[in-house]
Amino acid sequence: MKTKINDKFLDFNSLKKYSKMAIVLHTRPDGDTIGSGLALYHAIKNTHGVEADLLCDQEIPNKYRILVGSEKITKTCGMYELVIFTDCGDYNRIGELELSTSKCHTISIDHHKQREFFAKENYVYPAEAATCIIMYDIFERNNIEITKEMAEAMYTGILTDTGAFGHSNTDQKVLNIAGNLAKMGADPHYLSKNILKVTTYNKLQFMGEVFSKIKLHHENR
Repeated sequence: MKTKINDKFLDFNSLKKYSKMAIVLHTRPDGDTIGSGLALYHAIKNTHGVEADLLCDQEIPNKYRILVGSEKITKTCGMYELVIFTDCGDYNRIGELELSTSKCHTISIDHHKQREFFAKENYVYPAEAATCIIMYDIFERNNIEITKEMAEAMYTGILTDTGAFGHSNTDQKVLNIAGNLAKMGADPHYLSKNILKVTTYNKLQFMGEVFSKIKLHHENR
């Protein structure tokens, strides 16, 4: 039976009964799916001693390779007892992963509005700015220690999904959590410089091509 659970948070102790787990990131991975997935990976490993597989159907952008554990993300799937989806608005967001979930328990943790809840347990909170905000709340409510690696991963997701704290979804809760993560080891300057301010030669070429074709219309307005 599939359930939507918005009145409580994931009980981390419930994960202890699973020894073979996977954490699934969405296709065309961004900072929030990568950050929330990596934070969860570290939390499970540190708390329960289980090293979950981190799955994504595509290579993650190089700028996110600074996050500890990012090198473990793969598209090679196995057989699992538990699969947790992070930041996946629907099942199709996993892209071309050859993943079988028919015989395992599934959990979705997300902040997007969903037309249907595809997992057996769905912790979906559309009011939150990022899935990393939800992940932070899960750790806090379960008294899970947040390490430097987890703080960096979650700060990254919040940074990117709020447009460097410039989008309308930036509120007091977002800023408070970002500040807490900085206290726990996330370096705002380092992460902003390496994730938001670094661009590639190909992107610069593309932007140059775009800007070269700008035209004015409606009496140059």
